[in-house]
Amino acid sequence: MKKTIYLLAIAIITLSCNRNQGPERAQKDIFATIESVGTKTYLSDGSSVLWSRGDSLSIFYKDNYNSPALYTGNGGENQGQFRILSSSRKANPADHVYGVYPYSRSVSLGSDGSIGLWFPTVQYYERDSFGDSASPMAAISDNENLKFRHIGSFVRLRVYGKGIKVALVEIDSNLEEPLSGAGSVRFNRDGIPEFSFGRTADTKSFVYMDCIANPVPLGQDEDHVTEFTLVLPPVNLNNGFTAYVVDENDREFAIQVASPLQLERNRRVNVNPVEISFPEAGRDDIDAYLTGTYTFNSTSYYASEGLGPYSDEIRISPSDDPKDGQVTLQGNLAISEDIKLGGDFDLTGMKLVLPAGQILSGFYTDDTKTKVCWLKLYLCDDEYYYSEDIPFAVKGPHQLEFAYASQGLDLLFLGFIDNQIDGAYERIRIKSIEYKPSKGVAALASARGYDVNRGLKGNFHSRAGRLMGMKPAGKMSDLVQKR
Repeated sequence: MKKTIYLLAIAIITLSCNRNQGPERAQKDIFATIESVGTKTYLSDGSSVLWSRGDSLSIFYKDNYNSPALYTGNGGENQGQFRILSSSRKANPADHVYGVYPYSRSVSLGSDGSIGLWFPTVQYYERDSFGDSASPMAAISDNENLKFRHIGSFVRLRVYGKGIKVALVEIDSNLEEPLSGAGSVRFNRDGIPEFSFGRTADTKSFVYMDCIANPVPLGQDEDHVTEFTLVLPPVNLNNGFTAYVVDENDREFAIQVASPLQLERNRRVNVNPVEISFPEAGRDDIDAYLTGTYTFNSTSYYASEGLGPYSDEIRISPSDDPKDGQVTLQGNLAISEDIKLGGDFDLTGMKLVLPAGQILSGFYTDDTKTKVCWLKLYLCDDEYYYSEDIPFAVKGPHQLEFAYASQGLDLLFLGFIDNQIDGAYERIRIKSIEYKPSKGVAALASARGYDVNRGLKGNFHSRAGRLMGMKPAGKMSDLVQKR
């Protein structure tokens, strides 16, 4: 669906009708009409939503069979014709015609007239609007004259920042109220859809907009803001929400709306313009949060072969050479001794990030000492290994956690000879990281203090960021296990 927004407004989609009557479905068409903009809505006149090729609906034509209906027009119109593509003679009868946008096989119609659907967790960026399929709609009628109404509410973020490209925007409810997942719609006497969530186990307390494939450049000042509109369900947020803006380098900026907020159907919440910036961490920041000695406790994927567990001491300190990153890690790690790794400290998102593919150690592979196997560090799971950065969440001064521990990702020691993969030499899972305090560093950290609410709750999300956007560098099944 192609949308055009004028006067900073968001419009509503509905369907119009034809004159065909009766329950027959052969070649039956559904049409569109636009929902009236009421005086109690934040939406203003001058807005339009245009259908485009490929749009489809779930239609329950006086029974509980979910029939797909495909848009038959050429696009660019706010009134559209949809043709029902299939039907079933075994369906149970219903008193009305029901419709849901967008089409999904999972949409269902209950015997009481309630519609079961999924409020979307993932949305996609579209300039000056909400993303295609981001705003679910529902309609009820006694014939083909269906008037579709938005189920959700709209939250519009307006942000700007010099030289920044946004890869992800996420909204989390501050008190874990559900914002996406399985729910149901019931219609009141006026045909207005009223949405509610089902079991907590089938819901999530966040929604996010995925721009990873095509990061969105921000305007450079408040006169040139970039808008991101996310669709949220009509719920009460007793302590508001936090919006996280993540740039293409995985840096995170948090925007707090920490007051009670009622999200109403077909209304828009405007967040005041915010400048996105990512201050560089200095030596004082690194000393306050990171500098010191840590014990990395880990287990081996190859424990049955006698490897691991490990308790390795690693010293973290500011780097003396900027080209190696802001931070240096030195010590032992599993089968590698005297390692020296470089990384960067993301002060805004509170993450220590190590570029993957760094050399851990090297050893000769033959008696003539002509070939060296270099062990390099990567992320992996049971299926793939990745060339993505390796993140550690900084939960507080000298509180370090492997950011993907809860997601089941491990560290892979991959061997290379003459730039060709030799095989997997070790794979470890970090269980905990313990800080060994020294008086000088502890005093510096205490004097600085720390806000525990900064940055994606101090961790990476499995639904967003680079975990979902990861591109495999290779298959684990293709690697030879080396010992």
